[in-house]
Amino acid sequence: MNVMAHSSADSLNDIHEPFAGEVSMEYERLGCLPLGTDNSFVIDSRDLKCMHDGIADAKSPCRGGLPFFSQKVDKTSAVEACFRFCASKALDLFGLSPLQSITAEHTECRCGASDPNQAIWGPYLDSSLARGLHMNMSAVQRTSEDAPCTGAQVFRYIGWLEREQAEGIPWVLIQASPEDIAYVDSIVQGKQIPVVTSTASKVEQKGSLWPHSSAGKGGVIVSYSFAENFDPLAKRMFWRAATEWNYRSIGCIRFDESPTNAKLTVDLSDAAKCGPDSKGYHGPNGGVLQLGGCHDQRKLDRIVHALAGVLGFDVPYGGQGALSPEHTNGILKAYDCPVHRMSALL
Repeated sequence: MNVMAHSSADSLNDIHEPFAGEVSMEYERLGCLPLGTDNSFVIDSRDLKCMHDGIADAKSPCRGGLPFFSQKVDKTSAVEACFRFCASKALDLFGLSPLQSITAEHTECRCGASDPNQAIWGPYLDSSLARGLHMNMSAVQRTSEDAPCTGAQVFRYIGWLEREQAEGIPWVLIQASPEDIAYVDSIVQGKQIPVVTSTASKVEQKGSLWPHSSAGKGGVIVSYSFAENFDPLAKRMFWRAATEWNYRSIGCIRFDESPTNAKLTVDLSDAAKCGPDSKGYHGPNGGVLQLGGCHDQRKLDRIVHALAGVLGFDVPYGGQGALSPEHTNGILKAYDCPVHRMSALL
């Protein structure tokens, strides 16, 4: 089996994002996947065939087990281009299919996700297997890279598996738009998932501000706890978003875990919601932040945005790059934080 190793790009370790760390960009060629009877590929960026296929199953998966996206790429750099495209959508399987009938200079790139990629499958793993959304690995012919392939050459990104407790592609590689996320979720769930939008046009205070700390630390401390049986992946994503607020406010706004004296409960019980039940500080009775609709790596920016709601603000949602410097500065100013951001949150 041929393994292709690639070092991470400098942009992935931008000094302005101190939490990025190092990212392995290693992927491997699995072999050649014979094309099935559904070889009627049409270049359609967000191909919805596999949302309601009705015929596919675990042995005969839809699109060969590469049910997401359809991108035309130049043959000269097809493998690298396809890898980067699929990884940017949080997908760890990718394949290249010939397009002789359309163009000899290009090939089709399609994406899929392996079983361990929980950020994609979540609670829909069993149903997605039954609906034929996973690649049948036993059907892959383990040929060498130089051997002729009449089907699709398929590859797997394996670098993400090196990370401790990995459950999906590292968030620093993901550049999925709200439209991309809704599209993938639609395929996975077998129904049309709406794109997340915001009705806010400017930063508006909608709730009470959290009081400044009197415990000698200064600034604002939002004490929180997690609901029982909280998903470990969601917990790590919340921690990452909370760390972002700490960093961007230079410690003026901090989210501190306090299981016995929390004023905010982080919950996953509402699978359709991403945000607080109501905005702002709720006093000694506390409030609830629902993350059931945004707890994986693809939606980290939405969690950062949801924490703005916890702080009492309705802020325009910009998708990838949830809070602009202007929006961030409005919140920091309201909390008397002695900092003025020149770059956006996420």
